[in-house]
Amino acid sequence: MLSKTFGYLMAILALVLCAVSTLIAAPKITFEHESIDLGRVVAGKPINAVFTFKNAGDTELEITAVRSSCGCAKAEAKDTKLAPQQSSTITTVFNTSGYKGNVSKIVSITTNDPERGNITLSFKAEVIPLATLKPERLNFGSLKVNQSRTNRLFVYPGDVKTFKITRVIPSAHVSAPSFKKIADKAGDYWEVTVLVKAGSEPGRIMEWLDIVDGSDENQKARVMVYGNIIE
Repeated sequence: MLSKTFGYLMAILALVLCAVSTLIAAPKITFEHESIDLGRVVAGKPINAVFTFKNAGDTELEITAVRSSCGCAKAEAKDTKLAPQQSSTITTVFNTSGYKGNVSKIVSITTNDPERGNITLSFKAEVIPLATLKPERLNFGSLKVNQSRTNRLFVYPGDVKTFKITRVIPSAHVSAPSFKKIADKAGDYWEVTVLVKAGSEPGRIMEWLDIVDGSDENQKARVMVYGNIIE
């Protein structure tokens, strides 16, 4: 009789322990870094901020929502459901076009972690221009019809290690017959010879000259060239 009672008690205890264990079991999200410094990045180039996370709990972790603070940063979770001890990433692609200087953005995460249902991740960067042009605009003044004139444009790269002029896209009256890299202790820069050929008709010249960065054909520095064609 005693042994049977003891058996009942042990069975009840096992059920209680199982119930307690089930109540305690939960997902637990942990991140390697919740804030990332991307450093200096060139404007116009997309850059990734990658957040690595893990389910350190003992039941399935679910990412139910990933939202960025603006349309310039598209955030997405590689996996939305993780088994215990599984790791994954959340990648934010930041479009730097139109930005300059120090920039910070936020990514909001919603999970089924009972202790961290809402998490705020962040990243920051210093956005630098592809290049600084001096002068910013080239004024050729007055040119007589069919007259040609040259001027010099100096291009100072935002990132001297990667920037390289491969070509300059001409316009109707404006071209760049030559360009060269100049080594300087303060930092390498480029010298571009800009040529304007006045047409046979009087009028105003207002055109763009596009300087193409060879490290990325989609990256261009633009300078406005203007002047007047007179009789």
